Amino acid sequence: MSIGKRIKELRKGLGLSVDDIADKLGKNRATIYRYESDEIENLPITVIEPLAEILNTTPAYLMGWDDLEKTLSKSEQETKFINALKLIDCDIEYNSWLIPPKDFELPEKEYYTITYGDVSFNISISEYNELIKDIKSYLRFKILNLNEKRKEETPDHLLLNAAHEIEGASEEDKAHDDAIMDDDDF
Repeated sequence: MSIGKRIKELRKGLGLSVDDIADKLGKNRATIYRYESDEIENLPITVIEPLAEILNTTPAYLMGWDDLEKTLSKSEQETKFINALKLIDCDIEYNSWLIPPKDFELPEKEYYTITYGDVSFNISISEYNELIKDIKSYLRFKILNLNEKRKEETPDHLLLNAAHEIEGASEEDKAHDDAIMDDDDF
């Protein structure tokens, strides 16, 4: 697969437009189209690195030096999770190192960096997975809680009640309804 096809595939997978990429990269849309159509084959490193970051992948994958299977680019579900975090002004980014940086607090070579406001810190892959699990659990709880609250707030006259008496019904209508309710075949 060519560089251009990789760029286009990743862009579409993330739900980004050509204009989104152009804005983030500081290029015009025509240039992005030229990248995607392989009209510009030799992308400078000053473009490849930020483009890979925007597309949540590695420069090695964009250049075709590494399989997507070997890179930890974002799956569709992970991308949705990251975009949801962005709704609360929280950013999370996958990182890895070959040689541990000085004073690095995690033993794993693969980790995520979370940035929320002025705070930035690293979490392990297992902590990241636990975070996703906790957020899903909390959302399920809140949705069920909202459903219960809605049930409590619903006035009785809006609840279904198949055995109620019709206001203003004649004695004949009431007898007919009673007969239906007493019918064993009903």
